[in-house]
Amino acid sequence: MSSTRRDFLKMSAAAAIASALAPLAKADDLPLDPYMTVFYQQTREAIEAMGKHLPSGEDFIHIFTESYPGLEAHTELARIAHDQGPSFKTAMALDAHKYKNWQSASDQQLSEWAKEFREVAREKSHGDFWAFNELPAIGVSSPEVRDRAARWTRMICGEPGKDQFRCVFYLTEKITLPWLWRGEADEFWKTLDECCVSVGGEHFHSYPFVMDRPVAELTDHIMALPRWLMKSGKPPQMNVASKSYTILHSSFYGRTMTAWAGLQTDKYSTADLEKFLRRCIEATRADPLGKSRICFSPLQTRDLDPNSWIVLAKVLGEDAKRYQASMKSAK
Repeated sequence: MSSTRRDFLKMSAAAAIASALAPLAKADDLPLDPYMTVFYQQTREAIEAMGKHLPSGEDFIHIFTESYPGLEAHTELARIAHDQGPSFKTAMALDAHKYKNWQSASDQQLSEWAKEFREVAREKSHGDFWAFNELPAIGVSSPEVRDRAARWTRMICGEPGKDQFRCVFYLTEKITLPWLWRGEADEFWKTLDECCVSVGGEHFHSYPFVMDRPVAELTDHIMALPRWLMKSGKPPQMNVASKSYTILHSSFYGRTMTAWAGLQTDKYSTADLEKFLRRCIEATRADPLGKSRICFSPLQTRDLDPNSWIVLAKVLGEDAKRYQASMKSAK
């Protein structure tokens, strides 16, 4: 996995575009937004650990997204999260790959699925948001797949307004590479702008990938898509980049090599894990488009060491306190 990603970075086209996508502004030039964290898959203990370290209040929002087998109500996640404070929210994930042929399904079929999912995710499970998991790699080159995902998203969210059921929309890593995009995408970005509280761009990297390169190079890599969106000059794209785009890092620390990448416990210590997580945060905060939002995954999966979310809660808590101090000084 990491070698494939290194190959992407070595591509001459990628290097040329990365060079062109210089930071657009200093951090102080953009307004301070609420501090947002987003997580995928978790346990009670992981949520409670975040509750001990992450502040709650009007300047903070922490969203726990979760995939479940089948489509049944799950109220326990909402109860545990809400017990941590008013900033702690939940979102049941719609796992798109579980819906057979969704990329070619009729609007009637999408509407039926949307109604069924919304009822379970919002009314029965008391979810604050929902999550689209996830736009597959083909979406980078297929306007038809993007349009289908956009229509489905609007069906679940409903019309803009106080009753809108807003979305956390996940993108696989290939979608975050601007030089691979093909075709029209204005309606897609307009939908995400109007419907999403967070648009998560996946970057599941290994310890060497993150630690063996300068922070500036890592920042250029993870911020390529939002910088590209800002340079489009189109309001919906710029809104997504500046108000909802969220870098999704791996927080995996466990026994085996998985699609999450991250660190393996037989090769790396918890001190290494802390360095890795701090570098991910540093690279995200180095660009003004990443100064207030960040996402980590997973907080629960097979063979995961609990130290993964214990250390993550600690370093995010420190990051949130720094941001809280900057908000107070700005006010």
